[in-house]
Amino acid sequence: MIIKAITKNSKVLDTYTVYFFDDTFLTLSPNCDSCQGVSQMGEGGLSDGELDYAANSDLKLSKDELLINFFDLPVKVQEHVKKRILEGNNDE
Repeated sequence: MIIKAITKNSKVLDTYTVYFFDDTFLTLSPNCDSCQGVSQMGEGGLSDGELDYAANSDLKLSKDELLINFFDLPVKVQEHVKKRILEGNNDE
């Protein structure tokens, strides 16, 4: 899986979405490894048009979603994303 974009949702405190080029996404909370956390895969990606729009409008996909860099994610979330990517690659 290759990351296409990452967003931070400002409406739902510290919720992140990692979009992949295979039209899947991973939604995460900061405590994604906890039983009270969120780490959920879904289908339905981010179109190139949406990504271009965000790049030309202050990196906002919508009123609530802002594009961010992988290294802007909390370290715990970065490690979880890497783990989920490796798990996904092993399933193929």
